Amino acid sequence: MEKKELEKYKLELTQQRKREIDAVNEKFDRRLKAVEVLLEDATDSAKTNGHAGVSGQRLEPKSLIAATRAAIQATDQNFSSPQLFAYIKTHFPSIGVKTPAEVSAPLWVLKRDNEIEVITQGIGRSPSVYKRTSNFKALV
Repeated sequence: MEKKELEKYKLELTQQRKREIDAVNEKFDRRLKAVEVLLEDATDSAKTNGHAGVSGQRLEPKSLIAATRAAIQATDQNFSSPQLFAYIKTHFPSIGVKTPAEVSAPLWVLKRDNEIEVITQGIGRSPSVYKRTSNFKALV
């Protein structure tokens, strides 16, 4: 290779490296933001049981985890993240979920806390199927 070709190749690699680093940084920034929201939701849930409003009224959940709990509580059967997403999007539009994947973090928290369990592990485009356990903390 000639010097000009090598310099051009070096420039292309440098630009590609920057693009890929920016993509990775953006991905981790989204993950960190999600964890921060979960931490904030956990703090808020401990104070208000995940709901805003006055006791005795049907309350609108103010966090994604509270909305996820409400969606799980509303179903009498097994459920998946796309089903919960549809319920949350329809019943709680103020939460602002855009994709079923956004429900996965609250599901992970509930699974970690042994409030739900996986019945069928998702593979590829097939979502995991969950069920409530006796440890599920229903919203009041």
